[in-house]
Amino acid sequence: MKNLLMMTGAAAFAAGVICASAANAATVTYNDNGIVWTFVTNGDTTGDGSTAVTLGPDTKENPSSDSERAIPAATSVDAASIPWAFTDNNVSYTVTKVGMGAFYNCKLSGTLTIPSTVKAIGNRGFQGCTALTKLASLGGATTLGNYAFAENNNMAGDISVLSGVSSLGIGAFQGCVKLTGDVVFDPSLTTIPSRLFNRASGIESVTVPDTVAYIDNKAFEGTTFTGFLVPGSARISCNVLFKQSKLKVFFAGPDTVAKDTNTSATGWGAPLSGVTGCKAFVPSTSSWGTYNAINGGTGTQTIYYGPDKDIDFEIDMAAKKIIAKPKTAAMIANAIAWASDFRDHLGYSEEIVVSDFIEMSEGTITAAALAGVDFKTMLMMFKVKTQAQLDAVLAAVPQTAMLAIDPTDATEALTLPQDRALWVWLSGTGKYVPKINGLIITFR
Repeated sequence: MKNLLMMTGAAAFAAGVICASAANAATVTYNDNGIVWTFVTNGDTTGDGSTAVTLGPDTKENPSSDSERAIPAATSVDAASIPWAFTDNNVSYTVTKVGMGAFYNCKLSGTLTIPSTVKAIGNRGFQGCTALTKLASLGGATTLGNYAFAENNNMAGDISVLSGVSSLGIGAFQGCVKLTGDVVFDPSLTTIPSRLFNRASGIESVTVPDTVAYIDNKAFEGTTFTGFLVPGSARISCNVLFKQSKLKVFFAGPDTVAKDTNTSATGWGAPLSGVTGCKAFVPSTSSWGTYNAINGGTGTQTIYYGPDKDIDFEIDMAAKKIIAKPKTAAMIANAIAWASDFRDHLGYSEEIVVSDFIEMSEGTITAAALAGVDFKTMLMMFKVKTQAQLDAVLAAVPQTAMLAIDPTDATEALTLPQDRALWVWLSGTGKYVPKINGLIITFR
């Protein structure tokens, strides 16, 4: 079994003690070189014939006595020595759960590697283990209880280990200031609980799956993200979702709503409280209550988007693109500038798509509208219907720019230039064809 410390042989270890409990479980004590570990049988199926146990007595989430922990609080133990599986008196045991409060405020140190056999970690299971230096793996854990790893302020590691966890507890990583990397949530996650990453300032980015229906208050307070995207229809608690000065782009999906969870409380209705200089893209078609620029810090700008506004967007999560659909020349320039923000702060594609979803006049795309755009860092695609529109795009976009056209809805034959490098979008194929001097070379 991967990442398991196998313990066999009565000569090496003292005999275990098994005591029946009133709940038809059994307490298992195991002496490993003088350290007495406590487990309790839990009725899980292991698949290998061993007895499934929970690490720790699982009786209290914030223990006040050693009898409520897996080991005495004052005992210094390297996390690598945790007996995730062992054999004693010809009985094999496998840990499938970490009980609540199992290592609450314990002197557990070193690197914590949880094996694949462990499916759940209880409330405060590893809270306050300040000597832990690394979280290497969550193993097979799909559930983390409230404050499961909270206040482990020396525990480093890449937080992408969350990719298999479908249920997260309140404050699971609160105060874990040395965790780093990009948060990759499980694609089945439905709720991001309150205080999940409160003060976890080392995390670099978050990808919220479109399955998330609710993001609770203070989930990311004190983080240092520069960009945050909520892709779909999540309901956001308005009580200080963020409180930091680093956030530059906040993008809420077209069906995302912000709603007070406690309308009688004071200080609600400010998800960007304390955030300064941020561009908040808010859907005009959803309910955001009293949310506006004032609810953010100094310089926070609210940009409402949607079919009824001057600017509209679509999100393509698979391709990591945000597609702008401007209606005026001024909005084209804005969309290009904002798309740069999405690229720099959300990690979305450098490709900028400017689509003609309305009947664009020949004068809409002009050199003036594109003034100041750094064409070296992006591919721009224009949807054109007529030769006049194509000619206008070619005249406005510099020869050195990466340019693509989408002629899918053209209402007349289009003559492509013989002396201009550009890409042509092939509708239905998901591919571009490069056109250089009028010749098709290869698929991109």
